[in-house]
Amino acid sequence: MEEEKAFKTASELRKEKKLEAKKLKRKRIEESGGVRPRPNKVTATPTEKESNNSAAQTIKTNLKQNKLKNNKYANDKGKRRFGRVMESVPNTNKPRYSTLSIAVPGSVLLNCQTRELQTQLVGQIARACAIYMVDEVIVFDDQLGGDSAKSQKALSFMAKILQYMECPQYLRRNFFPMHHDLQFAGLLCPLDAPHHVRVGERSKFREGVVLEEDKCSSGSEGKSFVNIGVRQPVEIDRQLPAGIRCTVELEPSAYSKPRGIKGKVVSPAAPREHDGTYWGYTTRLAKGIGAVFEECPFPGGK
Repeated sequence: MEEEKAFKTASELRKEKKLEAKKLKRKRIEESGGVRPRPNKVTATPTEKESNNSAAQTIKTNLKQNKLKNNKYANDKGKRRFGRVMESVPNTNKPRYSTLSIAVPGSVLLNCQTRELQTQLVGQIARACAIYMVDEVIVFDDQLGGDSAKSQKALSFMAKILQYMECPQYLRRNFFPMHHDLQFAGLLCPLDAPHHVRVGERSKFREGVVLEEDKCSSGSEGKSFVNIGVRQPVEIDRQLPAGIRCTVELEPSAYSKPRGIKGKVVSPAAPREHDGTYWGYTTRLAKGIGAVFEECPFPGGK
């Protein structure tokens, strides 16, 4: 027997130990009357260290409460100073009649070696314009590229990407067919501007494209239908040529109608002048820095 024990493997020895432990456990359960014996819970008295920690914690909470009482901005929701975390997105809800324009030289693309980098650079410019509520982007030729043909290609490329980024997603197929300048448009981050309204959102204003007569149901004479990104075309109050982009004003109750939604064509500046809502930017090409000011479309250059 001793020789057999000597030749037992480690796994067999572990199995034997487990069996012995199980037998001892069963024996204890039987001795306790079929109930598994558990140690009695003893309520431990708080030590001196724990009592000191609790006292320090109460002092900290009292100090925080005193700071909140003395801080006059603590209970003012939405009225935060600069540097404090805002609880909601700031919205002035006031009409804005002034406009903001920026001029970007086409030579900025000369530092990018590949078309992918050029696309991403223009996409970052477009996102910055949306963040700072720029109303007009002027791409001008600063004549630093040397080759005039190359600089013209850079200008048209930048303008194409800027217009593509500003256009809502449901309208891009109508205004932007397949083009080599949009080869890497999938690398662009979404602009997510307020006029990029989704299907389920009930916005007062929406961007749309006028449909052809054969693509919509027969409506009133002298009126057109517009695709504004909802599940059915919207009838507007006038007749416009097909393929034109327009801004449509809707009543919030019109979204609940099963059919026959009607809207009114307004100026693209109407959302800005109504409650200060940012409604995208326009892109303009300029031959030089002088044309940036001379060809300004806004009255008085404002």
